[in-house]
Amino acid sequence: MNAPASQGTLMGKGLSTLWAPFSPINRINPYPMYRSLRELDPVHQLKTGDWVVSRYADVCTVLMDKRIDVIDMPSYFRDKTLTVNDTAIEMYPTYQASYNWLLYLRRPMHGRTREMVMKIWPSLNFAECVQAVLAELTAEMARKTAIDLIDDFAKPLPVRVISRLMGFPDSHIEQLKHWGERLATVFEPMLTQTEMVEINQAASDFLVFIDDCLTAHEQKPVDTMIGKLLAQRSADGQPMDRDDLISLIANLFVAGEETTRNLIGNGFAALTAYPDQYELLRNQPELLKPAVEEMLRYDSPVQITSRIALEDVEISGQTIRAGEQIYVCLGSANRDERQFEAADRLEITRVKNKHLAFGYGSHFCLGANLARMQAMQAFPVLIQQFPDLRADLSKAVQRKNLLLRGFGTLPTVRV
Repeated sequence: MNAPASQGTLMGKGLSTLWAPFSPINRINPYPMYRSLRELDPVHQLKTGDWVVSRYADVCTVLMDKRIDVIDMPSYFRDKTLTVNDTAIEMYPTYQASYNWLLYLRRPMHGRTREMVMKIWPSLNFAECVQAVLAELTAEMARKTAIDLIDDFAKPLPVRVISRLMGFPDSHIEQLKHWGERLATVFEPMLTQTEMVEINQAASDFLVFIDDCLTAHEQKPVDTMIGKLLAQRSADGQPMDRDDLISLIANLFVAGEETTRNLIGNGFAALTAYPDQYELLRNQPELLKPAVEEMLRYDSPVQITSRIALEDVEISGQTIRAGEQIYVCLGSANRDERQFEAADRLEITRVKNKHLAFGYGSHFCLGANLARMQAMQAFPVLIQQFPDLRADLSKAVQRKNLLLRGFGTLPTVRV
């Protein structure tokens, strides 16, 4: 949460006895920390003046209140310069890549941009594309003696899907994996200088690549997501600037890749940790839809998002002043005992499951349906074609990300 001073404080400076998200234990498993927050101080103020909101009802209130809005996180990079080995590196490419992301747009631009994307969404052939990529991946996995669920399945699936929907050439898949993974960490707190330089280089390279793809589509129109966005941009009464469109495409790619990867990885790990639930799903495939929703709730791909109060707001008896930043704990809300019975257990038969894994309100994740569709097709493939495959949880490595929760590697074993 590298916001400038005018937009809030660095998350790393706002620690307390209840809020210690950077400790090694809490990085691996933040849920006990969340539970303490919900029980002892659900609207918790830090010494910096920032707030942590952890209960389901309060999280919903924050995400719906029009007096609270998103933070302009990209502006942090607009004028930032790093000095590396006496060389000045401007971070402006990172700003260019991210400034038009839906997650950080405010009214009215957010609604206008979101509507533009929504107009083309139904015309994209998601299901057929996902099926084709799954067939490729399972054929590749069948030839392997050792399978890492992230590298061999959860990561390449959404990258190939969103790339083909966009109209990106398959020849750049490996580069796209790298660019997507780097840019997904752009707003993680406590980034090192080396990480920021890597993100900036990825942003710079990705911007050039997207611009080239736009030019190719303009010269030879193709019925892809980029082609449809170009057509929609021209059709609207307020046409979108080219730089705005490039940043939006970067957003759609990164969002389309990251959430699905973490949903599949976290979900497969959870099924391994609860073998009774794995067997239940294997024997009753009609439970697939509630199972995917439960995976989203149980170990949410997005754990924390941020907001800022535009004016004074009262939340559960606490007054949050204008200008104060709020860390909204989606992962905690999804484990709130007041909302979910047996909240710390994976229950794929759960009926009342209005989780917040994709957010809530006007900034509800635009790619939620695509992530769900990929998971709905991916898990039957894993269970039916690789029935003896399980995650080797003793060797799994969690990524260091705080906002986005997922595995860096997830080795598997045969049972």
